[in-house]
Amino acid sequence: VERRLEILKDDLDRIGMVGDPDLYASLLRRCGNARALSEGKYVHAHIIKSGYDRDRFIGNCLVQMYGNCGNLEGAREVFDAMTQRNVFSWNIMIAAYSQNGYVKDARILFDKIPERDVVSWNTMVAAYAKNGHGKEALQLFREMRLKGVIPNKVTFITILDVCANLSALVEGNKIRDSMANTGFESDVVVATVLINMYGKCGCPNEARSVFDKMVQRNVVSWNAMIAAYGKNGHGKEALRLFRKMQLEGLTPDRITFVCILDACTSIASLAEGKEVHASIVNSGFESDVLVGTALVNMYGKCGSVENAKAVFDKMLERDVVSWNAMIAAYAQNGHGKEALKLFKQMQREGVKPDKATFISILSGCSHAGLLDDGWRYFLSMHRDYALPIIADHYVCMVDLLGRAGQLDEAEDLVHKIAFAPSAAAWVSLLGACR
Repeated sequence: VERRLEILKDDLDRIGMVGDPDLYASLLRRCGNARALSEGKYVHAHIIKSGYDRDRFIGNCLVQMYGNCGNLEGAREVFDAMTQRNVFSWNIMIAAYSQNGYVKDARILFDKIPERDVVSWNTMVAAYAKNGHGKEALQLFREMRLKGVIPNKVTFITILDVCANLSALVEGNKIRDSMANTGFESDVVVATVLINMYGKCGCPNEARSVFDKMVQRNVVSWNAMIAAYGKNGHGKEALRLFRKMQLEGLTPDRITFVCILDACTSIASLAEGKEVHASIVNSGFESDVLVGTALVNMYGKCGSVENAKAVFDKMLERDVVSWNAMIAAYAQNGHGKEALKLFKQMQREGVKPDKATFISILSGCSHAGLLDDGWRYFLSMHRDYALPIIADHYVCMVDLLGRAGQLDEAEDLVHKIAFAPSAAAWVSLLGACR
């Protein structure tokens, strides 16, 4: 920080107290992008001394910088002090609230805008979308159309992504129909979002129809189509498309490999998975944490624990998802004790477990018949890690108790579930009764 401040002072000393709005804007953008709040405040102080704090353009840049740095108080203070705001001023303040998770404050400000443009609507729709309020985003989009505001490309990209995350096929089709005469569907980004939407809504054939009509495709388009096949049980089609992509001279990226490994996992094709693994090694992505984790997951789901562990051990960097994948590989293949041993190693290395970790741990205990260990880990979730106990954890415990012949305790646990017991919990109990 001290070194960055020295460089910043040198830049500002060159312009003295005269000020240079273009330099100020450039410095504020750099501070915001780097989330360098101390440096941003230093630039702000220089702006005040030079008298440019009353300049609307500089004011907007300051609001944006503070928002990017997560300092909403600073952003709002500058915004409130502006005597001549334009619509951009309002939009960037809404965006500042949004990117820091304050959706209600963003909406309050949105409702106060004297005159909104399409960017205002897009910003608020995106605020809902990025903070997990998809239904509200759809409702605001409908309101936007009723007000006669014409959506642009950004609007359609945002709202189609919302439909994808909500699996809202009917809404997605309506929005696609509304684009019919706009020409947006021929845009590579819009078409790719459509493919993603159809894939997540369980319609790979519709996704392929969009894909085949694309005049121009990039690697993201191919990835979306491969993922659409993989996520919907069409692993062989995904593999065929992956080979076609390579034949057409496109270089796969890390996401391509993750998608195609998921496709191999969906059809439990170890031979195909090994073939993809060889391509990954040749492409230099084996050390990537995302690709490495996908490889561990693929080998685990295909029953090759040795290969999963070999990949895991070679990983230079591991996150909690990587550990979860390896623990799950052990648990799913009947190596419960090895799963517990790895969990203890995970703890020693300071990696904090999450909900998925304990699903694998409890499943491993169940398959290995480790009743006491299962109870201990089940109770430690909330006590030691402040993690919520979800339905899947109860299902694992019901299965564990059932396998141990403790049917009364298993039934009691089903009835003690705070929320409605899932069908899986009852199936586990019934399975143990046979």
